[in-house]
Amino acid sequence: MDDLAELQALLGAVQKQETKNRLNERNCRELLIKLIEKELVKLITTLDGGEYVTPDHLEKELRDEIIVAGGRLRLTDVQPQLNVDLSHIQRRLDDIIKDDPSIKFVDGEVFTQDYMDGVAEEINQILQEAGSLRLVELASRFNLSTQFLTTGLTSRVGSIVQGRMESGILYTNTYIERQEACIRGTFSGLTRPMAVADLQAVFDFDESLFEPAVTALLKSGRLKGTMAGKGMRATFTPAIFSDSQLKAVNTFYKQNGYIEFSTADKMLINNPKGFLTKELGSTGFALRSAFVSNSLVDNVDAQVEEAVSTGTIIDVAPLLPPFMDAHDHAAILQKCASIAKGKTTRVMAQSLVVPVSWIKKCSEYIGTAAKNDADR
Repeated sequence: MDDLAELQALLGAVQKQETKNRLNERNCRELLIKLIEKELVKLITTLDGGEYVTPDHLEKELRDEIIVAGGRLRLTDVQPQLNVDLSHIQRRLDDIIKDDPSIKFVDGEVFTQDYMDGVAEEINQILQEAGSLRLVELASRFNLSTQFLTTGLTSRVGSIVQGRMESGILYTNTYIERQEACIRGTFSGLTRPMAVADLQAVFDFDESLFEPAVTALLKSGRLKGTMAGKGMRATFTPAIFSDSQLKAVNTFYKQNGYIEFSTADKMLINNPKGFLTKELGSTGFALRSAFVSNSLVDNVDAQVEEAVSTGTIIDVAPLLPPFMDAHDHAAILQKCASIAKGKTTRVMAQSLVVPVSWIKKCSEYIGTAAKNDADR
């Protein structure tokens, strides 16, 4: 204890002694400026010129300010507290980001990972209550750019944010499942073509989810039918309607040997001529107003051939459906094999088939009659 008291007394005596050589403030400043110019020390001058700080100390102060601000900080707001030129703050921030890439600097603001995690947690709470949220509205709410928010949430969807992100909208899995179930149930219950817009007016489908949901259902086979068009302007035709439609066409066609385009139109067939040509194919051919089977042509051809063999004129108009006009009669006669040869018959007035032998007899009769008249 005596030694300690002796040392304390000695220290007090030394402190009371006056120093002969003392540097004033101006000398100190000039000395520091020289040292800085010669790069012997690294110091940053404050804006008022009254103090100097080291880069490491400035970096520490900047880190502290970011923490105090909750992980989000605008550099221009922190400059008065740090009291140095903004360029020095920016350089220190670059070093901080280099050490910790999770920290982002966007539009003059610093964002830490913890801050973005907090934003994601808050968004998740809102999402679970709402079911769906537009990123544009969220960006406005949190005063962030939509692009930055989208990038920040992409890596957090499925972990912090429980849901999915589609076309700039966040959805909960429950919301998506409910929409898919509504779409599947609605379209599965249809028995005739329906415009999607009409269904939308009743069931209020989520337009952003509608098209991918329908596409997935059709591809998987859970929904049977075809979708013509896109989005809300499309028309859905259920498979049960298409099947019954085709069955009705085939039944009418087999029973009559033809089907009018007007009849097909009443069956709600779009582009009847194209549809019938595709579905009935090589079993017949299209006229201007109907699709005619080859069997009808064969029937006409058989009766023409029988008439020709007996040298009788035949009018095919009564043999054909009443809706057919002269152009249709001519088209059907062109398909008849007995007429296509062109050696034993002649077609007159588009529906009359005249045997060449009959024409020859007429010619001979007229010639004989004319000669007899001349001899008188």
